[in-house]
Amino acid sequence: MRYGERSDPRNSGTGPTNGKRPAETPKPPERPPRSMTEYLVGASSVHVTAAAADYLQDRLDPSEDSVVVVGVREPDAPSRDAGDAANVARSRLAAVMPTTETRDGDPVAELLAAVDDHGPDVVVLGANRGTEGAGGVGSTVTNLLARVNRPVVVVPLPDL
Repeated sequence: MRYGERSDPRNSGTGPTNGKRPAETPKPPERPPRSMTEYLVGASSVHVTAAAADYLQDRLDPSEDSVVVVGVREPDAPSRDAGDAANVARSRLAAVMPTTETRDGDPVAELLAAVDDHGPDVVVLGANRGTEGAGGVGSTVTNLLARVNRPVVVVPLPDL
């Protein structure tokens, strides 16, 4: 037997393999082409948007993927936070030219409506509001995790 040849287990090791070629190893199936992924980012502050952008930057294919950033203005939050979050998205995710929109009201209701409106493949959320004193996983994320019927990525936020 030559170097690199396989022996035939049906052959006792003496003589040729009766002219039969050893079975070829099947090739693994080809991967299907990567398809477009639609992301929805729920943003309540510049910190949440920046963390989501950091998460997405290495995952996005600008020629295939799309991002919509939905800022929700809550009654008890500073009114400019959602608008500033949209500006951060436009600058940090410029390669994919994200769509941005701002909604007013309850964050859970508005983000659920945005998921229904846009039908994203993946929802990206910050762990909490992203404001000073906020920590852990907030109630908005907890509610959305229980109610959204698609993958949800919860990105960690920097300590403020």
